[in-house]
Amino acid sequence: HHSLPSLRPLHIHIVSQDFDSPALKTKRHWNSFTTPFFLDLLQVETALQIHGKVTVRHEDAEALLKLSLRCHACGAVQKTIP
Repeated sequence: HHSLPSLRPLHIHIVSQDFDSPALKTKRHWNSFTTPFFLDLLQVETALQIHGKVTVRHEDAEALLKLSLRCHACGAVQKTIP
């Protein structure tokens, strides 16, 4: 689940860990799936059960999208998406 959804209503992505896709073209898009911007399903379920909603600060989510481009497996900083 993206913390700032671009599609309503609430929807779920199932993402493989290979991240091999021609659609992953920008740092922002990469970070939307490889940082805490992408919420774990259990986090979403728990928030919905306890609070009836998922609340995310827009500023925090935007900051995650602007983080350095990093390998999701080892954390090494990358200059570009290979």
